[in-house]
Amino acid sequence: MSMTPSHRAFLHKVVSRYVPTSYQRLLIHEPSLTAAETQMLLPADCIVQKTITHQLGPLLLQVSGIGDFSLGRRSIRAMASALGLSRREASHHAINPAHCDPEKEYGLQAGMVSPFLPPKYPTRLAAVVQLPWPVEWEREQREVAVSLSLCECLMLPLSSFLDVLREYAKRAYPDHVSFLMLPEGCGSGSYERETALSRL
Repeated sequence: MSMTPSHRAFLHKVVSRYVPTSYQRLLIHEPSLTAAETQMLLPADCIVQKTITHQLGPLLLQVSGIGDFSLGRRSIRAMASALGLSRREASHHAINPAHCDPEKEYGLQAGMVSPFLPPKYPTRLAAVVQLPWPVEWEREQREVAVSLSLCECLMLPLSSFLDVLREYAKRAYPDHVSFLMLPEGCGSGSYERETALSRL
């Protein structure tokens, strides 16, 4: 199912608390099924938000990041520590586990995975985890593209994104779903490589 009008209105209400309407831009593009495909359709200074399903030990998680990230050991260990999992438990993990049907689990359009779940949607998720991004990106006044459907993105200032996501999680997630922001330095290896290259 696509994002319903009431779901969009809820998201817009949260976004508008932190981002004036003049800084919210809707981009309609060709349908895309992956973050990499979406990134190719975005303006140069806009970075896609990518979200994956991750089974970490006994817990079902969403892991979200800015850009087409890959999940590394440092991030997995940081998530396990924050969630109180032992190393043994955390050694059993899988991306996009077969038992999870995202359309049913998240109440979103087939092909979409997003931390902007329908309000109070009944899900087995234990937590939504946001990876940190390079601080340089905010100083460069980049934007982040939040998918509303397979062919629509809402582009927002990256500097406001974390406030929006935290507020959305507080208002929309069921009580059993936690929101975690990993500390700086626990981002993906791809972030670290890009940041290092930008300093050369």
